[in-house]
Amino acid sequence: LTTNATSYKSLLDAIDVYVLPITNPDGYVYTWTTDRMWRKTRSGPRKTCYGVDPNRNFNFKWMVAGASNDPCSEEYAGPSPASEIEVQNLQNFWGANNKTIQSVFDIHTYSEDFMYPYGYAEGAVPPDVTKIKALAAQATQAVNSAHGEHFQYGAIFDIVYPASGSTIDYTRAINNIDYSYAMELRPDGNADNGFVLPEDQILDGASEAWAGISTVFQRVASGQ
Repeated sequence: LTTNATSYKSLLDAIDVYVLPITNPDGYVYTWTTDRMWRKTRSGPRKTCYGVDPNRNFNFKWMVAGASNDPCSEEYAGPSPASEIEVQNLQNFWGANNKTIQSVFDIHTYSEDFMYPYGYAEGAVPPDVTKIKALAAQATQAVNSAHGEHFQYGAIFDIVYPASGSTIDYTRAINNIDYSYAMELRPDGNADNGFVLPEDQILDGASEAWAGISTVFQRVASGQ
């Protein structure tokens, strides 16, 4: 989007792209100062434990599946839906821009997956699943063509695990953002610790992710 913008001039002339690189700043700082593998917010304490998993805290199908009511769990969904200011900020942003946002990407690591809603129940998919599944297949092909990786695509529940109260379940169901996708970046699921990607793989990982994201953005720009 910045270093080689001329390659995407027509795309960027057609759409606006909002990049929210850090939506859990307190948790992010904590990963550098104390616990590199920290994934939750830093609210609390509750019992003796801090934080809520923000990707289980969104106000849609909260605590239905794949979430915990134990404050010490990594998947703790919080005391109530959207209890976390980080989640409230995102919900407010999407709500304020609901008439213009047509695609949302939630970027994670790791296991090389390209996913669409839903995660709260087996077999639960949006009514236009044929359209979003076909685009997911096209985008995944673009990802894999970039550097020869082997990303797979599918609904969250089917491809990874149950997860309710998640980001893209919310954006699709509540904001009706058609092209709501989540990506689990490289490496694949067989890696011992894929959360800390070797530095020499970062650029390739970013470029293959952009190959998939830009495929979806091209669809948005086309007005389809």
